[in-house]
Amino acid sequence: MDNLLHLVGLSRRAGRLAAGEEPVRLALKSGKAVLVLVAGDAAENSLRRVTHWAEEAGVPWCQIPHTKEELGGVLGRNSCALLALTDLGLAAAAARALCTGDQNYAALAQDLSDRVETVQSAENAGRAKERERRRKEAKPWAAPSGAPQKPAAGRKRPNGKPARHGTK
Repeated sequence: MDNLLHLVGLSRRAGRLAAGEEPVRLALKSGKAVLVLVAGDAAENSLRRVTHWAEEAGVPWCQIPHTKEELGGVLGRNSCALLALTDLGLAAAAARALCTGDQNYAALAQDLSDRVETVQSAENAGRAKERERRRKEAKPWAAPSGAPQKPAAGRKRPNGKPARHGTK
């Protein structure tokens, strides 16, 4: 099976795919769609509508070298002309898969890969900030960094004798 079709099936199983004309339109309208794929043998009307919707939403779209029947077979349908991927990572992987077969998709693949890197770096920065916040909250009694530390004194019992570990 082709890598692109494999990614489409994976997207469907992950719930990151809108298949069909109306679900694609709704995904574009709601801002969830990241990349729209159109079957190579899609009707002119479908192509015209998806072009309008994608340009209005500012989402890239491309016509792929697979037929409606091939796409439908991956999705468990008879045919499917329009798909919208709603996950940025899967969309970038799909664009790279398209790029291996045809260099016309190279700019799209690079654009989506750059967006993935931007999102990942922002998420990593947010995680680091959250880890730092939790680290500071975890030990509010600790001396600030750079302050001299006092040596820990041994604990003593109320009668003045040092505590022995393992006994009461």
